[in-house]
Amino acid sequence: MKRIFTLVVIAFSSISLIQSQVVLTHTTHGFTPGSSHECIRIDYQEPGDAGTNLIWDFSRVNALRNETPSSKSTIGENLTQNSPEGNVVISQDGQFSFLYNNTEKGTEYFGYKAGETGVTLAEPIVKTKYPQSFGDYFEGNYSGTVACSCESTNHIHGFYSTHADATGVILLPGNIELPALRVQTIETTEYDGASAYSEQVKYLWYAQSERFPVFVSLETYSVDTTTGEKQLTDQLSFLNKNLSPASPTGILSLDKKSGVSYKVFPNPFKNSIEVSYTLPEEVSVSIELYNSQGVKLATLLNNQLQKGSNSFSKDIANYVQSPDIYFLKLIFGKEVFTEKLIKEGK
Repeated sequence: MKRIFTLVVIAFSSISLIQSQVVLTHTTHGFTPGSSHECIRIDYQEPGDAGTNLIWDFSRVNALRNETPSSKSTIGENLTQNSPEGNVVISQDGQFSFLYNNTEKGTEYFGYKAGETGVTLAEPIVKTKYPQSFGDYFEGNYSGTVACSCESTNHIHGFYSTHADATGVILLPGNIELPALRVQTIETTEYDGASAYSEQVKYLWYAQSERFPVFVSLETYSVDTTTGEKQLTDQLSFLNKNLSPASPTGILSLDKKSGVSYKVFPNPFKNSIEVSYTLPEEVSVSIELYNSQGVKLATLLNNQLQKGSNSFSKDIANYVQSPDIYFLKLIFGKEVFTEKLIKEGK
């Protein structure tokens, strides 16, 4: 199974950001011969809900023990140009070879080989269609054969769907904050004559500045072909090891001379918070509260026109009843900031 990701556990204080639409294109995210990426497996992370303006906090993920420290994939030179059999080979740790057809319009998956076992898809899986942005959806069927030295060739077929279902900001170890597009893919695989088929649900987070996904979570199920009963068989998450805090992020820094300043206190808090802020001109002000999965809990202040020095206080105990990390989204006109809040225990 492919591994696409890394980790460094670190805490962070406040985050400032601008909403940035991530669009996948052949130029920014297509396969380029000779490029590579490393990944590391981490504790499984829930993908959260679909939607816009979400916050995914994966900044404190932990590497799993007794795992291979990292896994590396390398994209080989083009074999042919736009052939039905594929033009790009991705080598995974020297053990797997994955075959793709890579064009300016998208990428198709044609199968893989691992030792004497191989999958060949006569009807491929469309992995991407360029350009791809939030809300884009496509689906299709695929079919092919599986061959190995120990048994006769087996026929497989299945269904796939791809949906760019969420946008927001992803927080990663190393003080990395990136506007991100999340893409959900679902693939079912059925073998002729088998009593069950597999279903894999994968979530990939893409940043505009990174060619490969920066984070991946996936779940695998076994589904009874007769009853439809579904059983979870695996949950995995991976983090891109090649990211660094110096990576271009498109994040709006507090050092930018926007004239907006603010402070949230106390932090950590027990029940109530206060926000003091100064605005250079009259703008609409909104304050929203989110949990650590990026789910909106409440709008604390909604579109009030304000200028100059202001303060806002609120008892939010009804929304944040358990100790955890939460986020306050502060919207001052066109400026958007996000502040991490830590809820103390009783």
